[in-house]
Amino acid sequence: MKKTLLAAAVVSALVASTAVSAATVYDKDGTTLNVNGRIEAQWYNAGSSNNYTGKTANNDSSIYNWARMGLEGRSKINDYATAFGYMEFDVGDGDQNASQFKARDQYIGVDFGKFGAVKTGRYKNIVSTVVTATDVLGGDGESGKAFVVGDSRNAGKLTYTWTGYGVLLGAEYQSAKDGYEEHGVVYNVEKGYSVIAGYTTPAVLFGPISIKAGYSYMNGQDDANHAEKVDNQNGYAVSLAWGVPSQGLYLATEYSHNTTEYIDGTDDLKQTGVEFAAKYSFENGLSLATGYQYESYDDGKQDVKSSQIPVVAEYNFNPNFKVYAQANFGVSDTEKDNGEINHEHGINPTYGDGNTFAVGARYTF
Repeated sequence: MKKTLLAAAVVSALVASTAVSAATVYDKDGTTLNVNGRIEAQWYNAGSSNNYTGKTANNDSSIYNWARMGLEGRSKINDYATAFGYMEFDVGDGDQNASQFKARDQYIGVDFGKFGAVKTGRYKNIVSTVVTATDVLGGDGESGKAFVVGDSRNAGKLTYTWTGYGVLLGAEYQSAKDGYEEHGVVYNVEKGYSVIAGYTTPAVLFGPISIKAGYSYMNGQDDANHAEKVDNQNGYAVSLAWGVPSQGLYLATEYSHNTTEYIDGTDDLKQTGVEFAAKYSFENGLSLATGYQYESYDDGKQDVKSSQIPVVAEYNFNPNFKVYAQANFGVSDTEKDNGEINHEHGINPTYGDGNTFAVGARYTF
């Protein structure tokens, strides 16, 4: 049992799963092809919030839906290496973007088993795996997720990861990339690097204890003619978790900080996030979760702070289908300079001002 819990915790540190299960459509001679996806519909009420989510206006309600689809292939090269590839797309939102396919993850790599794995392509910065510890709130509980390093997907990456004996190590290189995006700051990268490290213990009382940390640095192109005039962007994240999200009690917390420096004398942009999450999963498929989310945005001209408490109840009829109810309660009014948010760089905190409510259903395959 202890080995099972340890393995589950280490794997969850590396993979933010898009589906609880996947359908194998081909499996022959060491080659497999899996199809996975998600279809979700939600009734959303903005309540007293003015959180700029873009879903609906203040005090209004709306039913909206979205979907995503992915393909994963693995092919054995020899006894020591297996090639793999993955691509995933957002498939519209049932409204103005219903006919669009938007790329999410797209990568290819080789898994060397106990010697680690290498991949390259488009995906989130490796530091984002540090803060997945708190990604346990179903429904819309993750809206207004605290600022984290690597939360946006970008191409041009080369990543190496290794796990063993409860240890997690990873290093990533970011090649030159125009239009690199991190929390709404878009600029041209010359090069960058990221590192992560973590350790997961065997089960202690109700589950393993996992601690992870990561650091990322991106150097902007000096001769770039981009509007943001970014010199560099750097950030770090740490997290601590206890338990397994799908089994009994689970507790987690994370802290992240991201700094953007400019070449034109503009004050640094500092984005900070703190999050706590607590979840209890019953054997009958019911789970209850709550937490605390805090964001701070400081660009030298305005310092915006925002926080909320999400409460989520979900019921899993089976591994593929679940329903949920969610409420986000603003802890206090969002603090805004001059009574409003007028950002010049990046994305401001988007929640904490009032309350929102949602009920939804999700089918995964």
